[in-house]
Amino acid sequence: MRCAMILAAAGSGTRLGAEVPKAFVPLAGKPLIAWSAGAMRAVRACSQLIVAAPPGFEDCVREFLGSCEIASGGSRRQDSVAEALKIVRADMDLVAVHDAARPLVAPDDVERTLAAAAAGGAAILARRVTDTLKEVSGERIVGTADREALWRAETPQVFAPDVLREAFARWNGGLATDEAQMVTAAGYEVRVVQAAHWNPKVTYPADLELIERVIGRRR
Repeated sequence: MRCAMILAAAGSGTRLGAEVPKAFVPLAGKPLIAWSAGAMRAVRACSQLIVAAPPGFEDCVREFLGSCEIASGGSRRQDSVAEALKIVRADMDLVAVHDAARPLVAPDDVERTLAAAAAGGAAILARRVTDTLKEVSGERIVGTADREALWRAETPQVFAPDVLREAFARWNGGLATDEAQMVTAAGYEVRVVQAAHWNPKVTYPADLELIERVIGRRR
């Protein structure tokens, strides 16, 4: 099985308060993206690594990651992934999209998600919701969601190349929060794979601090 790994790395990092795009903030001695790329490269099926990078940071990607392919990152995630899809090689069996901001994804979680996508055409790493979720209007609770049917989507999100390309071709142009939204809108079934390991997404400075402590304990 051969998989093209797309790293979505064009996020601005505004909520981090960083002076560089999120993927390039330092984490335990190297940029955030280097951890995410390392996790993808640790997966046996990884046959092509594509980084959707913010304009002007192509040389940084090459410096930190070495051999990889670079797509031009857009203002929206879906625009970045669309550009990366254009350079996925024809011999790839699967395409996996992973947030560069998730540096701790476990290779075995990735491999289980790849296996599910290979069997069914589309699968994402996800996690059951355990908190009680409230619907709120004007700071007042107006409802409680049934969490039994709710999962938190994570990455990687993995698809047969033709499935993902068709989903992009048929999408209505509005904002999509992830690839699974587009693929389900195109009529495909997307399986969920329960994450077995912590897979946090860096959004705020406190996330970086916590992840850095975890990395320090693992060394």
